[in-house]
Amino acid sequence: MSLRYFIGLMATVILLIILIILLVSGFGSHPIRNKPAPLYTYADSTAVAQVTIAGPITTQSTHNQVTIAVGTDQVVFEAFQGYDGQVINMQSFPNSANSYDAFLRALSTLGFTTGSNNSKNSNSQGYCPFGSRYDFQLNEYGNDIYHFWSTSCGIKTYGGDTSGTINLFQAQVPNYSQLTANLSL
Repeated sequence: MSLRYFIGLMATVILLIILIILLVSGFGSHPIRNKPAPLYTYADSTAVAQVTIAGPITTQSTHNQVTIAVGTDQVVFEAFQGYDGQVINMQSFPNSANSYDAFLRALSTLGFTTGSNNSKNSNSQGYCPFGSRYDFQLNEYGNDIYHFWSTSCGIKTYGGDTSGTINLFQAQVPNYSQLTANLSL
C-alpha cells in the first residue's frame, strides 16, 4: 500500500467521522429558547403575578381555594368554595407601578422564576390531598410566562422559597388573615 493511498484513506475516514458528528449534533444549530425578561421588567406591563392556594381535597361544600392576583394597578383577592369556582368573596385593592416593581423584585429574590418545567408534573392536581397546594404564575394576555407549583407535603416543581413567596403574596392583601379566617386552607 502506497503512502498516498494511506493518507487518502485516513482523510476519508476523518471526514466521515466529522460528517457523522455534524449530522448528530444538527450542524451546531440548537433551538433558540426565548428566555423571559427579568421579573422586574414586567412592572409597567399588563403581566399579573398570581398565587392560588388550594386547601385539602374534601367535599364540595368544605373545599376552599384563594387566589391573589397582583398587577401594576390593582391587587385582586378571590375566595372560592368547592371545585367549580363558586366565588364567595372578591375584593380589589389599588396598586401602583412602583409598588408592583418592588413586589416583583422581592419575588425575584425569593426565586419566583426558578423551577422545573417538566410537562409530566405541570399540574398540581391530586398531589398532597390532605394538605395545601400552591400554584405560582406570571402571565400576560392569558399566556403563562412562569408557572410552577408547590405543596405543603414537599412535592413541587417550584424552585423558590415557597413559604416566603406565599407570605409576600398574602402581605399584598389588607386584612388577609381576617378574609381567610373561616376558610380551610
